[in-house]
Amino acid sequence: ILILGLTVPWLANLTNPGSTVESANFHMNAWIMIIDVITIVVVARLLAAEGSRLGEMLEFRVPDIGWGLLFFLIIVCTFFLATMAASFGQNGLALEFLPQVPLWVGIAAVPAAVTIAIAEEVLYRGYLQPRFEQRLGSWPGMLVVALVFGLQHIGFALSSPTDAVARVAVTFVTGIVFALLYWWRKRIVPLIIAHALLDLLGLSLPTLMLALA
Repeated sequence: ILILGLTVPWLANLTNPGSTVESANFHMNAWIMIIDVITIVVVARLLAAEGSRLGEMLEFRVPDIGWGLLFFLIIVCTFFLATMAASFGQNGLALEFLPQVPLWVGIAAVPAAVTIAIAEEVLYRGYLQPRFEQRLGSWPGMLVVALVFGLQHIGFALSSPTDAVARVAVTFVTGIVFALLYWWRKRIVPLIIAHALLDLLGLSLPTLMLALA
């Protein structure tokens, strides 16, 4: 993701000459699907090496829908409060014009909400969290994984150190809540549903609306 964050401005200018930094940031919401697919394949191979299958982790049950919606409400509240706390005392970004986002980026950002949710949940909560907890203990292992989850998001805010710190802090706190919800239900699918809805609301739809504008 860090490499992608460094190369996306170049990719954005290649596909849409004259792209601004703000516009390039929205391109990440489409290009991230490449990382998601790689992540899912890697986790599947790691599980296969242990004699398990990714399909077992992604087993769907009807009650997962209800739990996913409940988790979504919890995560939205957490994300909103964490974002408000991280931005306290900072001046908001005032853009003089809306970033220009190509239509293909806006369209690709919609399924990206699903791929992001699957990739991050199977990697962090499904695969890493149980193994780190086994090695380090429940709370230390969970916190380490949540921290790495937060640090991963530096790649989405490379244009501003302040934004990068805020992004890490917000996603670290959100990662802790995701981990606690995983402790509660011990199932990945409700987390994927909640995560996908969060990214659809916060990433995909704004990107699509800018592209349509």
